[in-house]
Amino acid sequence: EWEFTLAPYLWTMSLRSSVDAGPVSATSEACFTDLLKDLDGAAQLRFEGKKGRWGFYLDGTYLELSSDSRARVGRFRLRGLDVDVDITQAWLDFGGFYRFGDPGCTFDLMAGGRYTHLSTDVSVAFLDFDSSSDYVAPVVGGRLLFDLSERWLVSLKADAGGFGIGEAP
Repeated sequence: EWEFTLAPYLWTMSLRSSVDAGPVSATSEACFTDLLKDLDGAAQLRFEGKKGRWGFYLDGTYLELSSDSRARVGRFRLRGLDVDVDITQAWLDFGGFYRFGDPGCTFDLMAGGRYTHLSTDVSVAFLDFDSSSDYVAPVVGGRLLFDLSERWLVSLKADAGGFGIGEAP
């Protein structure tokens, strides 16, 4: 029989950015705790189905960040020349897997793809720069599952993707 799982989860990130327009530049670096104040929205959800040893998965992440800072020329901050940055990122992993092992400790061999969307909007004074990209790349990987109880488990996943196919420009 089919078994289905719907699981929200948390994943953290950090960010490093640099914007240059001629002699004017703005840079930013933030760890996860710093990004919480710039977080406008986030969602993460995994759905999978399994019948016997075969299964499929959809794993989505959506993130919106916005921040503002003062522009610089060299080491000097420019008064009244603010830089506003809006970033939207979305990932959707999809594919199938084959499960090895017995309940309690299993290994899933996974293959599929990853859709990526990245949108950036940078505003400096009256200038506005938009950039957006979408692409799909192949992904292969594996996942170890350790059952802690009937309702709880630990999942360790690693994957690699791209391989020069469908990568961002």
